[in-house]
Amino acid sequence: MKKLIYVVFALLALSACTRYSSSGEKLYLDSRNGVKIQVPYPLTIENMTNFYDLPPQNQNAQVSITTPGL
Repeated sequence: MKKLIYVVFALLALSACTRYSSSGEKLYLDSRNGVKIQVPYPLTIENMTNFYDLPPQNQNAQVSITTPGL
């Protein structure tokens, strides 16, 4: 009897997962772009600096995990 309950529960869980995963795909495929947003003046590219830009990565990072000697 317990095996039957486990089997029924597993089937219900799998069918619920299948339903959940397939419903998102339909919503995604039916979606469209909205209206173009208007960016306020302080956030435009002319007012931004390159302070937080990372330098180009020309070489691999060299990291040492050895403890420093005393």
